[in-house]
Order: sequence, then structure tokens, then C-alpha cells
Amino acid sequence: MEKDILSIDETAEMLSMHPRTIRRYLKAGTLKGTKIGGEWRIQRSDLKTMLGSPEVIQELNTTWNNSVSDFIAGKQDIPLMGFRICTVIDCMFSGSEEAQEISSSLLRIVNQYKSEDGEARFQYSYDSQTGKARFILWGSPDYIIKMLQVLPESNS
Repeated sequence: MEKDILSIDETAEMLSMHPRTIRRYLKAGTLKGTKIGGEWRIQRSDLKTMLGSPEVIQELNTTWNNSVSDFIAGKQDIPLMGFRICTVIDCMFSGSEEAQEISSSLLRIVNQYKSEDGEARFQYSYDSQTGKARFILWGSPDYIIKMLQVLPESNS
């Protein structure tokens, strides 16, 4: 079950960002949040709104594309034994609901693997103007296979 209210750390982990980046979004008003007991809390719906912002999409895509480039260039650590895969999946959708549903299913798998393997990453963005969703996955072959099985055979 997904939590409706997230901490800065949970939000940062979900987006594979540093908590300072999330605080910067809160301070700039790009991301709405509420302080409860001196700690920021972010509603999932406000996070979804921020992720639909063209400026945020551009920033996230730049960050994530740099991560993919680092992977290709061998600048990221790999396990001593085994394999590590990075894959980029682009899908077109008629609306954000289906893309968000797939993203939520993928996130459940990530959370399961984070506790088991520790090396499972997932990033998601959706451009409401074009209907394009991008999913970037990093991890073991088993993890990538499980993630790919969530995707519909066709999203037409």
C-alpha cells in the first residue's frame, strides 16, 4: 500500500535525488509541502503535480540522462560478481493515469528489491504535453526482468 504522505527522505529516495534537491523544490514553491512537527511532509498528489511540470521534467531528464551516460562510461560501481543492467523505456500514453499506474506497479517491485538486493533503481517521468513516459531502470538481470513483466505488451 502506498503512503499518501511522504517525508523529504522518502521523496528523495523515490526520485533518486538528494534530499537537498527536494528541500530546494519546497523552498522555491515548485513542490508543495507542509511542516508537521518541524519536519516537511509531502502529499503524493503534490509530488505528482510537480513531476508534471515542464521545468522539473527537463531537470529530471538531464539528471537521469547524465546517470545513464555515467553507466555507459563505466563511472558507476558494479557488483564484484554478477551483472548490472541499465535500460531506458519510453512509452506513449493518452493520459497520465495509465502511466502513473504502471509507475506505481514498478515502484512496488523497487521497494521489494531495495530491501533484498540494495541495488535496484527506478526513475519515472511523464510529459503531459506529449504523452510520453520514460522509465529508467538499473539493477540485476532478475530485477530488470521482473520490471519488464509489469509493462503491457502493447500500450496502443
